[in-house]
This record gives sequence, structure tokens and C-alpha cells, in this order.
Amino acid sequence: LPSTFSSMVREIGGAIDRAVLFLFNFTQRKLHGVFVPDGAPGFPLEDRAWVPGAWLRSPRCAASSDEKTTPFVAQMRVKGVGEELPPLPENVFKHVMRYTAGHKFELQLSSRQVSQLILLFLKHT
Repeated sequence: LPSTFSSMVREIGGAIDRAVLFLFNFTQRKLHGVFVPDGAPGFPLEDRAWVPGAWLRSPRCAASSDEKTTPFVAQMRVKGVGEELPPLPENVFKHVMRYTAGHKFELQLSSRQVSQLILLFLKHT
């Protein structure tokens, strides 16, 4: 996530044993899940995450001063819970989310929203 979400990622880091995460692909408008944190957050953990062409370099090579670094510095490794589930298109989970403006929704979820999303993932397997 961008640096504006650093405090939220820190909160998740403080609740690693209780956090349930979903990953949203903004381009495809699909929700992936279900995940839990896999370690402490970093700012960033990977300095070239989501940088075009970054996968062409060796993972052990740090970015040089002339290379772009990620705009998504608030990072946390995650691991899947159970078997991998197919992503949900937005029209399937839209009723669960709280939209703030246009196509944007709140990223922090209530316990009820988490339960509803998990049920949707199970229903659509």
C-alpha cells in the first residue's frame, strides 16, 4: 500500500495473531483471499515491489540509485489460509463493503464483513 496507509499496516502488525486479510486487485477489481500475516510489516520489505520490470532482476540485487523504487512502501508478507480460492469479482462482494466515494471502499473491515467475505469465498468455490 502507499505510505498513507502505513499506520493501518502497523496496526495489522500489532495484531498478527488476530488479523485476516484480503488482497484486492484494483486493475481487475477482484478480491483474493483468505490470508493471514506472515511476519512483521516493512516500509518497504521489497524496495522494487510492483515496479515494472522488477521481476527481471535477481531478487538479491538491491535497486541502484537510478532505478525506480516502489510507491507501495507499506508492505506485509501474507500466507494463504487453507486451499487457494478463486478470486471474487467486485459484483459478488460489493454489498459487503462500505463505499466512500465512487468505486473506493474502506479497507478496514468489521468482524461481520470478514465473516461475510469468507462465506462468499466458500460459496463461490
